[in-house]
Amino acid sequence: MLVLLDSAGEQTIERPTEHADVKSSLSYLICCSERTGSTLLGNALIDTGIAGRPRSYFNRIAHFSPRIQQVLDNAKDDEGYLDRVIAAATTPNGVFGAKVHWEHFQSLIAKVERGSAANEGASTGSVLERLGTRLPDLRFIWLERRNAVARAISHYRAKKTNRWQLDSRWVTDETGGEGEPAFDFDEIDAFVRIGEVEEAHWREFFEREALSPLNLVYEEMIQDLKGTVRRVLEFLGISTQMINLPTPNLQRQADHRSREWEARYRQIIAEEGR
Repeated sequence: MLVLLDSAGEQTIERPTEHADVKSSLSYLICCSERTGSTLLGNALIDTGIAGRPRSYFNRIAHFSPRIQQVLDNAKDDEGYLDRVIAAATTPNGVFGAKVHWEHFQSLIAKVERGSAANEGASTGSVLERLGTRLPDLRFIWLERRNAVARAISHYRAKKTNRWQLDSRWVTDETGGEGEPAFDFDEIDAFVRIGEVEEAHWREFFEREALSPLNLVYEEMIQDLKGTVRRVLEFLGISTQMINLPTPNLQRQADHRSREWEARYRQIIAEEGR
């Protein structure tokens, strides 16, 4: 059972096919790092109704997230977890979608291997072959953000305030975290490095496996979300006719403070000669 929100913010219920019967014929992963707009893209793809339901199912805190647990009908982290995800993330036309950071991707691989070991003996083959046993015709979408400093500032502020998204249907003035933080060069710089490491992992993986993912850029996506969704659908071989996306509920979180902090950060970098 999927518990969703309609355009008015009310809960609606969608009942997918029973888990044991759901089979995907086309799969994709949105590969990204923190604060690259993956939720915006994932929600837009979900809204098409024909491009899977890409959410962060393999985040280590997914088992404690009320929203993900509503979608997965209170699934536990056991041998049946991947089956629940496939059922929830696959639209009736057989398309499966999920969002993964590098750490989440490792979790997905582990869950596939755990299922293979339980059902067929020790898993063999390359990473792609192993994933293909559960996620057929698997394709990769790489979502990047060119402005690494802006991404780091967004990550720092979200981490401190615990406000990861601004949704016009439910956002309030209460952050739920430590409150709006002060500028901290060292912490922002650390988040810049975290993003660089994650992107390096993805780049090395695609090169090692000789993959050509669909490359999307955050700065271009926020200027033309509908065009970006059409690019994804075309990459997946799904017709883009009659696609009419609703206005996104997510609001942009960058503001004058973000811009001021970016200028301060870049000035310090310049003064240090980096």
